[in-house]
Amino acid sequence: MSYALIALPVPVRQLFTYRVPDELGAAALPGAPVEVTFRGRAARGVLVERVASTTLENVRDIGRVTGAPLLSAHLLELTRWVADYYLAPPGEVIAAALPGGNDGLARSLARRGASEDAVLRMPIPERITLTAAQRDAITAIDGAVSAGGFQTFLLHGVTASGKTEVYLRAARAAREAGGQALILVPEIALASQVLGVFSQRFGGRVAPLHSYLSVGARRKNWELARRGALDVVVGARSAVFAPLPNLKLIVVDEEHEPAYKQSEQLRYHGRDVAVRRAQMLGVPVVLGSATPSLETQANAARGKYQRLVLPHRVDRRPMPVVRVVDLRREGSGPGVLSLPLRAAIAERLERK
Repeated sequence: MSYALIALPVPVRQLFTYRVPDELGAAALPGAPVEVTFRGRAARGVLVERVASTTLENVRDIGRVTGAPLLSAHLLELTRWVADYYLAPPGEVIAAALPGGNDGLARSLARRGASEDAVLRMPIPERITLTAAQRDAITAIDGAVSAGGFQTFLLHGVTASGKTEVYLRAARAAREAGGQALILVPEIALASQVLGVFSQRFGGRVAPLHSYLSVGARRKNWELARRGALDVVVGARSAVFAPLPNLKLIVVDEEHEPAYKQSEQLRYHGRDVAVRRAQMLGVPVVLGSATPSLETQANAARGKYQRLVLPHRVDRRPMPVVRVVDLRREGSGPGVLSLPLRAAIAERLERK
C-alpha cells in the first residue's frame, strides 16, 4: 500500500494525502492529473509525490488518474519553491503552471490535437552589422549557453542599442545546442511584437504563451512546448512556467518593469522566478534593460550578475536631447506643464 500527496487548487498551504489503489499504482506518477473526493465533491488535482506511509487515519482513495504526467520533475520542484518562497498554496501555484488551470486539462481536445508538423516559414538570413558592444555581449552569452551552467547576465543597453538582436543570437545559440529558449516580456502587447521578430528570424517552431490567447490556443502551444516541438516560447509573466524540456536559455526583457509582479491572488515576481528556474536547471539567464532595477544594479555591482553594456544606439544614431527645466526660474505657467514644454508641444503641433 502506498500514498500520494495531491495538490488541489484551493487557498490552503498544504498538500493532501490520498491512498493509491493497487490498480492505479503504475499510472499514479508525480505530475499526473488525478480526480479525488474533496469535501464531499469530486475535485481535480495533480499528484506531487508518492510516499510509503502516513500517520493519518481514514485516508480516502484516489478516484482515478486522468492522464499522463503533465508537469516534469523540474516544474514540480519549481512550483514547490514558489509556494515556499512566496508563502503560497501549492495547489494554486501548480494551477498557475497549467494552461487555463486544472479544469478540464486532461480532456482538452486542443492538447490532443497539437500537431508538430506546423507550416514552417523560411527564416530571414541575418544581414545585420553588429556593433562592437553587441559582438562582445553575444560572445559572452553564447559561451555560457555552449558551456552550460547557471549564470546571470545584466544586458544594460540604452534604448535602440540592439538588445533584441542580442536575444535573437542567444536564442539561436540555444537552438544550435539542441535546446529551447524562453523569452519573457512585461506586457502582452510586447509579446506579439517580439514574437513577430523571432518568427521572422527562426522561420517556425516559435509560439506565444500568455493569458490573452484563447484557452484552446494556449493549451495547444503549451502541449507543443512540452513535447519539445518549439524552439522559442515568447510570453508574459505566467510563461515563466512554460513546460520546456530542453530549456537552455531564459531572457527577461525590460526586467525593471513592475508588470512582472503578480499582485492578485497568487503573488510572485516573474523575473525572480525566472532567475531561480535558470539556477535550478543550470542554464544562463539574461536580464535586459535600459534602466535596470535597483536590486539588479546592486547584484551586478557585487559581481553576482555579469554586466554587459551596450552604451550606444545602433548606427550611432544620436540620443534624444534632454533638458532639465528649473520651474523656479522658468515658471510653470497655467496648469502643470512648464512654459518651455508648452512651447515645444505647440511647435510640434504646428509641424503636424
